[in-house]
Amino acid sequence: MIQNTKYKFSIVTAVYNIKPFLSEAIESLVAQDIGFTENVQLILVDDGSTDGSSEVCNHYKEQYPNNIVVIHQENGGVSSARNTGLKYVDGEYVNFMDGDDKFSPECLSVVYRYFKIWKGIELISIPIKFFDGQSGEHILNYKFNKGSRIIELLNEYNCPQLSISSAFIPVEIAKKVTFDYRLKTAEDAKVIMKLLLSFLRYGVVCEASYLYRRRTTGFESAIQMSAHSKEWYTNYMQYFCNWCIEESRKCMGCVPHFVQYTLMYDLQWRYKIKTLPTHILSTSEIDAYIINLQHVIRHIDDTIIIEQKNLNIEQKIFILKQKHGCNPNELVYQNDILYYYDDTQIYKHSQLVVKLEFIRLINHHLEVEGSTVFFGSNPEQVKCYLKIGDDLIVCKTTKRKDRTQSLGKIIGIRIGFSATVALKEKEGCRINIVHEINGVYVEMKKLSFGKFSPLQAVMWNSYYTDKTHLLMYDYNTLVVQPYSFTLHVYRELSYLKTLLKENTPASKKAFILRCFYAIWSIFPHKDIWIISDRIYKADDNGEALFRYIQEHPDNKIRCYFAILKNCEDFKRMQQYGKVIPFGGWLYKWFHICGAKIISSHGEDEIFHPLQNSTDYYEDLIQKSNYIFLQHGITKDDLSGWLNRFNKNIRIFVTATRPEWDSILKYDYYYSKNVVRLTGFPRHDYLYRNEQRIITIMPTWRKYLMVNSAASVTRKELDRDFKNSTFFNMYSDLLNHPKLIAAAEKYNYSLHLKVHPDMVCTLPHFSFNPYIRIVPLTESYRKVFAESNLIITDYSSVAFDFAYLRKTVLYYQADRDEFFSGGHVYTKGYFDYEKNGFGEVEYTLDAMVDRIIEYMINGCVLKEKYAIRIEAMFPFSDKNNCKRVYDAIKQIDNGD
Repeated sequence: MIQNTKYKFSIVTAVYNIKPFLSEAIESLVAQDIGFTENVQLILVDDGSTDGSSEVCNHYKEQYPNNIVVIHQENGGVSSARNTGLKYVDGEYVNFMDGDDKFSPECLSVVYRYFKIWKGIELISIPIKFFDGQSGEHILNYKFNKGSRIIELLNEYNCPQLSISSAFIPVEIAKKVTFDYRLKTAEDAKVIMKLLLSFLRYGVVCEASYLYRRRTTGFESAIQMSAHSKEWYTNYMQYFCNWCIEESRKCMGCVPHFVQYTLMYDLQWRYKIKTLPTHILSTSEIDAYIINLQHVIRHIDDTIIIEQKNLNIEQKIFILKQKHGCNPNELVYQNDILYYYDDTQIYKHSQLVVKLEFIRLINHHLEVEGSTVFFGSNPEQVKCYLKIGDDLIVCKTTKRKDRTQSLGKIIGIRIGFSATVALKEKEGCRINIVHEINGVYVEMKKLSFGKFSPLQAVMWNSYYTDKTHLLMYDYNTLVVQPYSFTLHVYRELSYLKTLLKENTPASKKAFILRCFYAIWSIFPHKDIWIISDRIYKADDNGEALFRYIQEHPDNKIRCYFAILKNCEDFKRMQQYGKVIPFGGWLYKWFHICGAKIISSHGEDEIFHPLQNSTDYYEDLIQKSNYIFLQHGITKDDLSGWLNRFNKNIRIFVTATRPEWDSILKYDYYYSKNVVRLTGFPRHDYLYRNEQRIITIMPTWRKYLMVNSAASVTRKELDRDFKNSTFFNMYSDLLNHPKLIAAAEKYNYSLHLKVHPDMVCTLPHFSFNPYIRIVPLTESYRKVFAESNLIITDYSSVAFDFAYLRKTVLYYQADRDEFFSGGHVYTKGYFDYEKNGFGEVEYTLDAMVDRIIEYMINGCVLKEKYAIRIEAMFPFSDKNNCKRVYDAIKQIDNGD
């Protein structure tokens, strides 16, 4: 053992562009109750930071010159920084806290005490708890449930330790550690694994906490953005997974279960990836990655795969098929079908989850619609029934598009089923789901409920009523009973009692609101309409419809516009009518009361504002209807996002016939009663006022927004943004001397209006002074009116401009990248060359020449594009608002 250490702990922290968080991390060390100045050495390795982190390091070094060591080096990655820091450790025990995380105040004193209690222990781990952008605990914290103890890995193999930041090791061991610079992730897991293979044990201490930041500002952490790098797929397999297998064989002659479990735990997140990113990996690299995965899982026992807690049965079966190269064997046993490999049972068919997505009581009938996953090659062999007593009611079955995928392969086909049961007025019944497979009838034992089901498994006494029957569930059985006021009151009181027992802020609020609702529902009330656009900005179809309704008042409707209260448009919208804060208590209350939620946007928070508390109100909000006005014309296939099972849209507003056709044709699962061809409300308010302006309007790029969850109004960029095709194509275009000269010669102003989610890109550009940046607050209507020509890439703003019979150009220098899976779109019916309203250019020079051509001819719309526009839009009569309004009103009439 190394003697004469100066401190009890040495903390080695790699620092790279973490200025917003670094002070908080250091202060958590200064605040340690063990005594920072006496007992803690902090080694800050500035790994080439460019954001001011270096200055923060130096500032703290000045404050604590005896305790803090600062090393400045060129950027080499976290492994290089930690290896450098290890040269300076002078503490008895070593930790590698990340510079954006924290320790709980008692952490070091508690850990130190346990090192002294457990003589000779080589590693101690503490629980990880999230803060900032996420709350709660790490899913591996279950290993702390039995209290502080020593885990013997040959006995407790299912307790992985992957984080070096939440672990502490003696200095004599730390001095022998080297982090692998070839790994961008799992570099710490590799160090941990090498130690555990040597010692086969480690200690867990539950009285302290490592506070792990999920960032909501600044660049994402290495883990948060890791899947955006090629190394995450290539180096990881070679230098971590394969290394684990080889090192295990070298040390132990086999791959022990604890290594298998750790590998499978870490690999499971990779199997959750639906498709591999073709904008990051080539076809050959994808093939090699999948082959490497198969190689690794062949070293993992079937039981270890089955034991994974975070994989569903579809994913486990897919992994096992990858391992064995064939489907599992089948055995019919006691009205069930067992699936197995060798002597290991994988699952029973009866244990597959049946999801009930829509349940409706109406006119003495029960309508049930749900789905389940099938793994065989012939889904037609599965038949679904509703079992009532000894009777079987045949369900209509359909094969869904929303197939379960992993690594670009279909691993399960979702089969939808639906049936209607005639209910007797004074009799109840019990209903089960039965599958018939090759003549075997299997009663399904696991029911779950979709996001639009009035029943929810969160509450055991969940119920739903239409005042003719009550619907409940009991041990995966639907229970229907004739309605009685006494039974209704009993069920509601039971529900309220359970809410009080839960004793959480959400359950207490639900108790109060359900009581208020019971009183409110007794009295007559007007129909409530809540209209919105973006939650932080109006100026879209929602505003247009709201203005129309205020101009044509209906005393049977209470109409409100919803927007965040601190936004500029909040006060502006008050000139038209009543405005309420989006997401406020009134918004949520109206939703519970069955309001029509009418919006141009489709985020869940708009039509499900109760968010995580929704389960407590599902039986009430069945009366609520979501009307989707759309933000832009749907030219791409958005069925994966806007389908009925994800959004349950009551009226889907469309503006062109090809768009209307595509939504009915593609897998959105809506009927003609839902998809309405009305025209967009905002088109009624478009006007012309040309000012010799050419406006460039690129759309957003999801794959450049690695931290888009920061907030609704602030987006963050990939740190490599300046090397992106997007940056270069628009930087070159907007600084092109030939274009600028032509604009001056022909007296055109050049404007740039970026997408709201890309405003954060502007500081990264250096534009020619001739370019005017259009403020975010300037309305699109004004931009369309004053522009003579717009240049976009893939944005649906082209449709609005074309609606005014004006010219559009498309600049698609990054077409392959955009449609290769990096963005949210799947290419739909719209072909820019065949259906677009102007020329499509793919190179900078061609784009510049085309713009100049239009400058010379006065930006006149060419005849062939005028013909396309006329064919595209069925309505130009300024009555779109009225058609939408009438369609919404029809909901009340049961249409």
